[in-house]
Amino acid sequence: MKHLKITAFVFAALTLAAAFFYIQAQPLERATTPTTKTTNKPVTQSKTVIMYATSWCPYCQKAREYFAANNIHYTEYDTEKDEQALQRYKSLGGRGIPFILIDELRISGFDEKRLHAIYYDE
Repeated sequence: MKHLKITAFVFAALTLAAAFFYIQAQPLERATTPTTKTTNKPVTQSKTVIMYATSWCPYCQKAREYFAANNIHYTEYDTEKDEQALQRYKSLGGRGIPFILIDELRISGFDEKRLHAIYYDE
């Protein structure tokens, strides 16, 4: 009887060890590259996006939502609350809000198709 208990214990220990090493040997799933919700293209973070906006502007809100939905990192400056931002906006020739800069390209207002084409080089 004692011999049977030892055999069962050894079998259980070997089974657990084999399962542990099997699990450890499995490759980890690779993290997927973030993609946009609208085109399922990989997200590109190599472009600098700056938006001059106000808190109350509905088109600024649409731009914020677009950036969030497409995982686009951007920096926002409120031209009513930040005097330096207002001066930069004016020096850049800003007219209307949102005023969006993608690298050196300028977009006045929110035009999703144009924004998408410029950001994704289409």
